[in-house]
Amino acid sequence: MTCPSQSYSGGETDNTSFTNWAGRFTGPVNKFFAPASLPDLVNLMQSASSQGHTVHAVGSGWAFENSAYSPDWMISLSRLNQEITAVTGTALNATWLANQKAGTGFLIHMQAGATIADVNLALDKKGQALASMGGANGQALAGAISTSTHGGDLQIGPLADLVMAMHLVTVGGREIWIERASQPITEDYPLAKALTCPDTEILRNDAVFNALLVGFGRFGVIYSYVLKTQPAFRLAEWTTKISRTVLTTALRAGITAKTFPLPLLNVLPNPPFTDVSIMNPRGLEVVFDTNNLGECYVKRRWITMNGTDVNMSDSPNPLCVVGAFGVLNAALAVLGPMVAIPFFGVAVSAEMAALSTSYSANPTMSPGAMLAKVVIGFWNLGLGGSIPLITGVEFGAQYQPSMSSTGKVGKSWQIISGFPDQSQQSCYRADSIEPVFDAFSTQYADFLDNVLDTAPQFQQAGYVSLRWSAASQATMSMHNVPIEAVSIEVTSLKDLPGNASWMSRVHALAVAHSGRPHWGQINQLDAPTTAALYPSVLQTWTSTLGALVGSATMFSNAYTTQRGLEPPAGTTVPTIFGRSAGTLLADFLPAIHLLLAEDPAPIKPPPSPPIKPIQPVKG
Repeated sequence: MTCPSQSYSGGETDNTSFTNWAGRFTGPVNKFFAPASLPDLVNLMQSASSQGHTVHAVGSGWAFENSAYSPDWMISLSRLNQEITAVTGTALNATWLANQKAGTGFLIHMQAGATIADVNLALDKKGQALASMGGANGQALAGAISTSTHGGDLQIGPLADLVMAMHLVTVGGREIWIERASQPITEDYPLAKALTCPDTEILRNDAVFNALLVGFGRFGVIYSYVLKTQPAFRLAEWTTKISRTVLTTALRAGITAKTFPLPLLNVLPNPPFTDVSIMNPRGLEVVFDTNNLGECYVKRRWITMNGTDVNMSDSPNPLCVVGAFGVLNAALAVLGPMVAIPFFGVAVSAEMAALSTSYSANPTMSPGAMLAKVVIGFWNLGLGGSIPLITGVEFGAQYQPSMSSTGKVGKSWQIISGFPDQSQQSCYRADSIEPVFDAFSTQYADFLDNVLDTAPQFQQAGYVSLRWSAASQATMSMHNVPIEAVSIEVTSLKDLPGNASWMSRVHALAVAHSGRPHWGQINQLDAPTTAALYPSVLQTWTSTLGALVGSATMFSNAYTTQRGLEPPAGTTVPTIFGRSAGTLLADFLPAIHLLLAEDPAPIKPPPSPPIKPIQPVKG
């Protein structure tokens, strides 16, 4: 028996369409729901199962592919974005109670529709923080975790590795609370009391937990996550520039000697901070402008005790500040003097008119869309040699604050992901692919060289970014490597003419060098290639999927089918079940009542035999 709402109270839109954030995918949707509560979600899952519908959940829609899409039913988690306190307030085991008392580790329980910004703000009020996260704050937890979103912290894995428990709603409205058996966080009886539905199964199983972490929505809809947090901390950030040759030489030296990142750190100048361990940065990132490939920016971050904010601002990206109109005017100012050039001026005038007409037809366009039109216009005029200057100005504007003599200091989450209102959604879109490699393999260095050598052959404008992070325990994480992983993100401003062929080339190069494309970015893998890139672990994942949901195709979609993320052939019914909260309560209650009875009946001793009077002794 499940615990659905008696009357669905969430949102519902019929015969609509879904477009992801990147704008790469659009498709019709029969019904689009936005449940307002856990019982609402269970209600939908129960109805979908009984009526034979396919379902997929979507968070913020930031995935570049159709991973969150279903043409039948889609479920938005946008209304499920609050903190939950019942479990973390009453059901933690002795280990986690001790961690919290000692101030060495904390937990926060959030509904899966909460954005990274929501989590950061909630934690900031508690004096806590996430150990790591991606570089943006608009993603929902459900999408960020399920696609293995990661940061650039050398000794910390992806966001999924901060998860300590999950609440899953799957086929038929079945609810499962899942923890690792090797790292449980709760006690059975208090947890059973804290869960609102007595039929919620409590399952402690490492294989299921690790498979579900990066689950692509194929197991069902994750209602909530419990995340491991830590005391709030501050970061100092400093960026410098070095040549491509110096960088690649240092990277290869680190691979050969298995001493990365020491060779790179040894060639970097000392930062202006006095309270950091210079050779032990917490975070490391390298960024190339794809139109200025002779040098790169190297950004380092250290934990600092400095309590003063330096160069911190909630102002948006400069491109967002000037807007589409500002971009247009800048382009017209550059092109204007060229109108006087004989013959060529005619073409320039026509291009300027076309740009102005584009803006007049859509004055609300994003500055990124206007910039793409400007860049295309320069290529059309044969002024492609100016593109490096344009992109160089944009890169300089983004990196200049942290290149100052004082660097940048602030709260960890603001340094990593920006202020909550700093979202690039309204400023520009990009096409992006991000393969992940074993950081101790020469494959990633070879891939990087190939990409940098190939970039000038395409009409694209973006960046190449390298970030390192620890291996992940999540079965299908791109970061599931022996020790350390490195991601290499390649982006280009959306709508540029060379993007499709550029992204296709990068994807092919990545696969050829054993790079695993990020699940949340451009990812065109098919089933054989997925199996080749994830040897053995893919079989573990699909077997676990079958054991938990059987052969049900309720959460299958085109994305999972194309990549072979389906149960093995011959799977029939689920074989893994947890123990229901109601059963646990029933087993515990008699003993609890006996031990905690408020007015136990006095125990009566057995009756004593009557005492006979002592008779006097005769004689």
